[in-house]
Amino acid sequence: MSPFEVNSWALSILQQVRSRQPTEDTRVECKALWLDVKSVARQLAGMANAAKGEPILWLIGVDEKGATIPGTEHRELNNWYPQLVKEFDGVAPSLLVDLNINIDEKTVVALLFETTGAPFVIKVPNTDRLEIPWREGTRTRSATRAELIRLLSLLQAQRTVLPIKEFVDETPRAQALAIERPPFWEYLLTVELLQTKLRPVRRRYDEVHSGLTFTRSQIIAGKEFLKLIEERMNDLMVLVELLSSTVQSEIPASWGPSGTPGDPLEINVPPIG
Repeated sequence: MSPFEVNSWALSILQQVRSRQPTEDTRVECKALWLDVKSVARQLAGMANAAKGEPILWLIGVDEKGATIPGTEHRELNNWYPQLVKEFDGVAPSLLVDLNINIDEKTVVALLFETTGAPFVIKVPNTDRLEIPWREGTRTRSATRAELIRLLSLLQAQRTVLPIKEFVDETPRAQALAIERPPFWEYLLTVELLQTKLRPVRRRYDEVHSGLTFTRSQIIAGKEFLKLIEERMNDLMVLVELLSSTVQSEIPASWGPSGTPGDPLEINVPPIG
């Protein structure tokens, strides 16, 4: 959406306000004053999650209930927007357009946000909890599981949500765990990835153990035999150390500190063997 289109959209909303017509819906929010970023984050996230991938418009300096346009000052968005982003866990709605609109000798600030990065998650103030807000009418509440599934399905159908590129070759269950992140997802994802990557190793072991695979024989005697045994033992010791480090240090570290969401890219271990 171009700045010209945003300007036209905003002017039509301002005309509705002056005519005392309802203006706020799932894609438009009017604020008489600039609000603290902690207050704004939840409303913005809920609105962006419910927008189904469509851009949303915020108008600052507009009092819809009073049907007036008091106007506002143009804040330094280079400071305000980064502070707002910090209230989100990971991705925040992108600020696409920032316009000053002059009407009745007052200034209204129009902010257009992109919502294709949904679902948006916010940090609950003064806690270690996270929330996925949802806009219903003019009320903001927590999203339900059914709403999130419909949102992800819709965005994938629109090709605005793509699988995590590092997981495109993983199983559907691993991809779902990395995206949806249900309770204990870090552990479930680790198990799924390890099972997938160990499956070829297990299959190869079963083939060798059952005698279904051909292994070329080699006769080695004397010093060459002792040298081969020494090399194989060294390889075995290195492999044991690597496995021990992976199990005891690297995998737990990939889950992140207790109470902090993990990173699926850190959990996605490389193929074994």
